[in-house]
Amino acid sequence: MTPRFFIWTFWSLHEVASALFAITAIISFRNLQVIYSSLPFGEKYVLNGVMASAFLGFLLVILYGVLSGMLLFKNSVAHSRMHGFWFGVLVSMSFQMSLFLLLVGCVMNSFDKSVKAWQDANVWQSGKVANYYTAFVLAYILAGTHMLSFFLLLIFRQAFTDQPVTNPARGKSPKASGVPVTATASSA
Repeated sequence: MTPRFFIWTFWSLHEVASALFAITAIISFRNLQVIYSSLPFGEKYVLNGVMASAFLGFLLVILYGVLSGMLLFKNSVAHSRMHGFWFGVLVSMSFQMSLFLLLVGCVMNSFDKSVKAWQDANVWQSGKVANYYTAFVLAYILAGTHMLSFFLLLIFRQAFTDQPVTNPARGKSPKASGVPVTATASSA
């Protein structure tokens, strides 16, 4: 299995999970929006943060999927390697999304007591509660997969970039350091 095939397979599975998160997050946002008008002012203030978290999670997951897909597709179709800038954008987006989705999961999880109270008061049915829990569990799972994506891109960077591997002992590329790239044995 080539590194590109492995990354594409991982990316495809990751985007399926991202699509599930996006669907559950936007449904949770809509469910929270419906209940918003019936809450007292203090709870509305707190609910704004949860609604923003769900919507921004949805938005950023979609944007990451589109941009990372475009970069990987361009790299695969052109049969060329990415320049360091675009590869850096892809790697940094993966790391940033990992942290952001961890935050989304934490914010949505922090509102758990209110969700349970709404379920007990029959304000929310069990389907809405299950959707809400699924959204923040998927946020935690995606935080982990984005971090894994970050490390996989770093490990397989030679399959994507046109930059040579540096010699860790000298901090230079093998050609610039005078170290022969391939050793040839001379026969007598």
